[in-house]
Order: sequence, then structure tokens, then C-alpha cells
Amino acid sequence: MVDGSSYRLPSWGCYTMDGKDLEKEGVKPDIFVKNTFEDRLADRIHNCRELLQKS
Repeated sequence: MVDGSSYRLPSWGCYTMDGKDLEKEGVKPDIFVKNTFEDRLADRIHNCRELLQKS
């Protein structure tokens, strides 16, 4: 561009099998683990991962 700025266009997209665009939406997790600040301090998320890996 004349002022030295630029722009870009995405070269690919990510879609589900039924054609739903995943941009800005993502995929709903199979298992939702509530993660609060206190949980992070207590490292509970790490413990949850260990439990899930065992099952």
C-alpha cells in the first residue's frame, strides 16, 4: 500500500463435516472443567489431567 501498511487474506478455513465454520467459535469440549483463579493457584487443573489420563 502507498503508506507502507499491508493486509492479508486467509489462505484456508477450518470447517466441520456438516460445513460449520469454526472461525471465532471453536469446538465445544467433551468434558468441561471449570478453571478459576483459585484452582490455578492450587494446581487443580494438573490434578484433573492426571485423573483423565488414568481413565
